[in-house]
Amino acid sequence: MCSDLKIININIQKITMVKKILLLFLFCTILVSCSSNDSSDEDIKTDDPTNIENKETTVASVSPVIAKRNSLITITGTNFGTNVSDISIFFGEIKASVQSVKENEITVLVPNKVTDPTIRIVKNNNEFKLTNFDYIPTVTFSYVRKDEKIYANTQLFPGMITIDKLGNIYFTGGIDKIDSGGKYYPEFLNGVLDTANAIATDSNNNIYVIDVNGYIYKFTPSGVLTRPRNNEGALIRVGAASGMCLDSKNNLYISEDATSKIMKLTPTGILTIFAGANGTGFQNGNIKEAKFSKPSGIVFDKMDNLYVVDRYNNRIRKIAVDGTVSTVAGSGIRGNKDGITSEATFNFPQEITIDKYNNLYIVEPDNNRIRMITSKGNVITINFNEFYKPGSIAMNIDGRTLFVSDWIEGDLRKMILE
Repeated sequence: MCSDLKIININIQKITMVKKILLLFLFCTILVSCSSNDSSDEDIKTDDPTNIENKETTVASVSPVIAKRNSLITITGTNFGTNVSDISIFFGEIKASVQSVKENEITVLVPNKVTDPTIRIVKNNNEFKLTNFDYIPTVTFSYVRKDEKIYANTQLFPGMITIDKLGNIYFTGGIDKIDSGGKYYPEFLNGVLDTANAIATDSNNNIYVIDVNGYIYKFTPSGVLTRPRNNEGALIRVGAASGMCLDSKNNLYISEDATSKIMKLTPTGILTIFAGANGTGFQNGNIKEAKFSKPSGIVFDKMDNLYVVDRYNNRIRKIAVDGTVSTVAGSGIRGNKDGITSEATFNFPQEITIDKYNNLYIVEPDNNRIRMITSKGNVITINFNEFYKPGSIAMNIDGRTLFVSDWIEGDLRKMILE
C-alpha cells in the first residue's frame, strides 16, 4: 500500500515538472514573438513613405518643351522639397532663376542666350537632366553697309556667302570681302573669274569659287590662285553649281541643280558622283540608290554628316558618314508650317548653315523666312517679314551671329541670336 502511494507521488511530481517546462516554453515563445513584432514595427516606421529623409528625388518632365527667354516653364517630379534655395537649375552652363518649388513641381524662368538647351536640376549635390527641351532664340537685326550712311548706293548686293575660320566674310557678286574688323574690300577677286555661282572656304582659310561655266578656282589666304585639274591635266568642270562645302579632310562637295547630283572632288583632283546617281526624284536609304530633286545648299557637321537642302522635294536631307540617306525635316508638301521633323513644311528652301550644337538654319526665299531646325528635329521660324527674298546664309565663328543676303533688296543683314 505504501509502495503504491510512493509511485503515485513520483508520477505527480513528474507531471508537475512537465507542466512547468511547457509553461516556460510557451512563455519564451510569446516573448520571442513579441520581440519579432517590435522589430517589424521599427522597420515599417523607418521605411514610412511620409518620412522625407528616405524619399528619393526624381525628375519626370518639362512643360512646355519649346520656349523663348523669360518664359516660365514647369518641371515635374518627386521630393523636390519646398525650399527654393535647395534647388539650382541650369540651361547648359547658364544658371536660371527658380521662381517656386513644391514637393512635385518647380517653376523656373528661361534665361537669355541659351546655347545648350539641356536642363540640369541640382539638389543636395545630386544632378538630374532633361534633354527634350528646345530654346527659341530671340533675333536682333542690323544692316551691314559699305559705310555708315544708309542709302541705296551703300548697299552691297551680296549673292552667296561664306565665312572663314578668321571671321572674314566673302560673297559673290564681285567677289567682295569684309574682314573680321569690318573693313570692306570691293571686288576682292575682280577680273580673275567670270560671274560666280558658289563659294566656300576650307579649314585652312582657302577660298573656293565656281563660276557660271562650272570651272573651279582656289585662292590661298595670300592670294595665290590654283585651278584643279584631273589626271590628264585638263581643268575640272562641274555642272551648274547651286551649293558647295568641304568636309574635315578638305574634300570639296558640289550640288548640281540641273542633274540633281552631289559631286565630290578630292584634293588630288579626282571627281566622282557622291550621291544622286540614279537621277531626279525622292528616295532615302543607301547612298547609291538615293534620289534628290534640284539640291542646293549643303553643309557638314563636326562628324562629317552632310546636310542637303533638297529644294524641289521641300525637304532637308542627311547623308550620314555610313552612306545612309534620311530626311531630317519636311513632309514634302509646300508650305510654311513649323513642327517636329516630318510635320513641318517648306516652300522651296534654298541655303543652309549650322552651328556647333548641330542646329541648322535654312533660308526660304519664297516664304521670306529664316527657319531653324534644332538638333532634336524641331522646325522653328526665327524670322519672317524682315526680308524680301533671302538667298544665302552663313554662321559666324562666334556661333551666335548669322549673316543673310537679301537678293532683291541688295542687303547683307546681320542676325544676332540671343
